[in-house]
Amino acid sequence: SQESSEKQFCLPCIPGTYQNQTASSACEACVPGQRQELSSQEACLDCIAGQYANRGAAAKCLDCNPGTYENDTGSTKCKDCSKGQHQSVPGNETCLDCKVGQYMSRTGAVNCLDCNPGDFQNLTGTESCQKCFKNSFTNSSGLSSCYSCQVGEKSDPGSVKCTSCDAGEAGTGDNGACQACAVGQ
Repeated sequence: SQESSEKQFCLPCIPGTYQNQTASSACEACVPGQRQELSSQEACLDCIAGQYANRGAAAKCLDCNPGTYENDTGSTKCKDCSKGQHQSVPGNETCLDCKVGQYMSRTGAVNCLDCNPGDFQNLTGTESCQKCFKNSFTNSSGLSSCYSCQVGEKSDPGSVKCTSCDAGEAGTGDNGACQACAVGQ
């Protein structure tokens, strides 16, 4: 209530505050994690999942930023997405696993990164990519598997292309792998 020239009158509680008692002289601020968008209210409301209020007297909760999420109500902050995950949209309750051919090595990512040429990833939600194995390669990014070298070609692990067998070698090994020529050849 307010006094003015010996007259008393009641004022409504403004957004971000409430009062659940009669004959009160002041309104109470909503606590962090809660909000009240309307005036003249008896209670504050918890922030919904995907939102937070990090200070008191909030009229509105804020959406979690991209790279973060919140799956609980009444939160004062959002959680970072884990390694191997991302979230590009604000106000989300979950993060998404990186797709095959992608990875994310840090927390709080907005997007996942494609595996580099010479690398691959055939699993979802990973922190890193794998190097292509010996005698295989990838020549573009974001792949979930490597290509095998042709008969008479070879490559080292993590290669972006295959090379012809060296002098004194031929593609006579397992699956056409380079192998030293026999004596007399």
